[in-house]
Amino acid sequence: MTVHAAPCAAVLAHESSALLLERLTVARRPGSSRWISTNADAVHCQGGRRGPQIVGCRFEGMHDDGINLYVHAMRVVEPRDSRTIVVDGAAPIETGDVLQFVDADSGAVLAETKVEAVGEGAQRAVQVAEELPDAVTAGTAVYNRSNALPGFRIDSCRFHDFRGIGVRLKASAGIIADSRFEGLSGCGLWIANDPGWSEGPLGSRDVEVVGNRFVGTPGDTSLQAWPHSAATVMIELFSGDDGPAAARAHERIVLRDNDIQQTARSAVFVGGASDVVIDDLRVQERAGVSWLATRGADLRVTGISGDIR
Repeated sequence: MTVHAAPCAAVLAHESSALLLERLTVARRPGSSRWISTNADAVHCQGGRRGPQIVGCRFEGMHDDGINLYVHAMRVVEPRDSRTIVVDGAAPIETGDVLQFVDADSGAVLAETKVEAVGEGAQRAVQVAEELPDAVTAGTAVYNRSNALPGFRIDSCRFHDFRGIGVRLKASAGIIADSRFEGLSGCGLWIANDPGWSEGPLGSRDVEVVGNRFVGTPGDTSLQAWPHSAATVMIELFSGDDGPAAARAHERIVLRDNDIQQTARSAVFVGGASDVVIDDLRVQERAGVSWLATRGADLRVTGISGDIR
């Protein structure tokens, strides 16, 4: 399937699990005078119990991101006791789901615990397995990690020549492999939370980034002082004012066998993370700056060379 023009996103999947996209092209029609293909993301996935499988696709000319994977936050209406809270909204919650409780202003993860029982109605009483801290109060953000598109796969795709980020990721237990990111205004890969839009959860876990190539990305120098766009591959947690969050919620992220032509302040930025591995990275550094920047992170670096392919 080919999408040449769309007034919004090309593909929008809302509470949709295991979406399969193969050989999808989002691009301006050859010879067209249009400046953009879509006015929003190429693929926008909001909530689902299994992540999308996006294979052999090409994304060009969007006015926003290539792929965005996330789940929206719910809110605590009231805590009834140490293990029972009332939440708003109709987002899916089932027994056994893992809920994450977040102070949105500071970006602190207050608790993560499994659901033992769920009531009905627009405002549902939810009983969890462990006692919640006193910091969980009315207004606390709640993300359902079990409904945040785990098990995604982005493989053999090409992202080129558009305004935005290649992959904006808030999902876990997935892989981004053998893809090409070229001539984007923003980061190639952005693993973070988006507090301004209540998009999360906080922290991606068990993610592999293998065999990818990043060239001329990010290319908009006016954005590179902004913390969201300071690196080609950005791993970070943000507070409500887009500053650094208090948590170390990213865990077990592996970057292996990747090529980066550095155009930003850093080829790779790692913040708010533990157990990050960078291995077999070929990086063409930008003169006068380091290829790596970190904040509040635990990482291992091996096999770095300057010979990109």
